[in-house]
Amino acid sequence: MELDFDKYKAQQFCDNLDCDEYGKIGGNNIRSHSRLHHQVYCNACNQIWVITKGTFFCNLKAPVSLILEILKLLSEGMGLRAVCRSKGVTPDAASAWVQKAAQHVNEMTVYLERDMHLTQCQIDEFWSYILKKAHLSEDEVDREDMGNRWTFVNVLPRSGFIQTVHHGKRIKEEGEQFLKTIKQNSDGEAPLFISDGWPLYPEILASTYSHEEPVLYSGRGRPRKPIRVIDENLKYAQVIKHKEGGRLLEIEKRVIWGTEEEIIDIIQQEGRGQTINTSYVESRNGNYRKDNKRLT
Repeated sequence: MELDFDKYKAQQFCDNLDCDEYGKIGGNNIRSHSRLHHQVYCNACNQIWVITKGTFFCNLKAPVSLILEILKLLSEGMGLRAVCRSKGVTPDAASAWVQKAAQHVNEMTVYLERDMHLTQCQIDEFWSYILKKAHLSEDEVDREDMGNRWTFVNVLPRSGFIQTVHHGKRIKEEGEQFLKTIKQNSDGEAPLFISDGWPLYPEILASTYSHEEPVLYSGRGRPRKPIRVIDENLKYAQVIKHKEGGRLLEIEKRVIWGTEEEIIDIIQQEGRGQTINTSYVESRNGNYRKDNKRLT
């Protein structure tokens, strides 16, 4: 697939703030400058730019079809060197494309999920490792690019959208950053959360979705400190799997905030389940391991 010059040209607009035609899509001011080099210009201010400006393909000289094919093969689990040998590109070039694509996808995701209203979130964390998982030397123990790594994931069951991914250790500080990112990438209203039985989640959720209220001073003694009030809309339940010797014995469903009836009503309104569960985020974690060769 090569660039459709006419299609891209029709979507262009001049981003020169001083131009009289600023921000007008499909205006008569956009003219072709060089089809060979994919350039257009604004005849109102004479500014020239490439039609891939602001996209992942900007400033990449390789054919679009080649880049997309390599990214597709890598996402399917094919090894980097095997892809490079079959397509005649260097590992450095392919790695650079992967990093640029990842950065672009992340920026687009952050932009599109601004003020997103969340109704139900299934959160979970799964373990993996980088380079090696054991026998780390003293110099390697504190390295972030080596050793054990946990991935925190938030999936929205209604759409299957992966709203937040956070990498780190399975500690309170990383969990706080994970929940903070979920809140920042939404409208801030407390949704229904369903998770596994990690004991730190209740404390982290309570601190993330709460606010301080002052206590009225009676005029005697030392003024009392403000009290922290949990958001009344916050609903939270846990799905705890009890195992013995690797065998599943029992699945316990524990409601922390809200009532079981309220939680089930939210789940059923979305039409993506009938009872308290973490099946969507667990399925997504399974796909991570299947699609990412390193995680296997």
